[in-house]
Amino acid sequence: MLDGEIVLADQHGKEHFQGLQAGEPIAKALQLRYYIFDILELDEINLRTYTLIERKELLELLLRRAKLKHIFHVKPVDLTNGGGIEEAAAHQWEGIIAKRADSQWSCYL
Repeated sequence: MLDGEIVLADQHGKEHFQGLQAGEPIAKALQLRYYIFDILELDEINLRTYTLIERKELLELLLRRAKLKHIFHVKPVDLTNGGGIEEAAAHQWEGIIAKRADSQWSCYL
């Protein structure tokens, strides 16, 4: 079980996060991309008790072996001293999800 987001990207790689929310047909010039933030289960093994760093390492290993064209691993960014904020602004990210590297996955419903 993966945690991620599907977005549309144009031929120049510019992402259109709102494109899928409108419910309109997808133009042929656009492609779907799946950005994976986290892995929660693998082969019926619950990974939620593993730390974020452990889950990210496992996810990176799996995706590196799979070599999938339109699936991307969202790698951690160090937010110390505002570095991640500058990177987010430079790449025009929609936002940042902040998690502790040693944290386990939890759901607050």
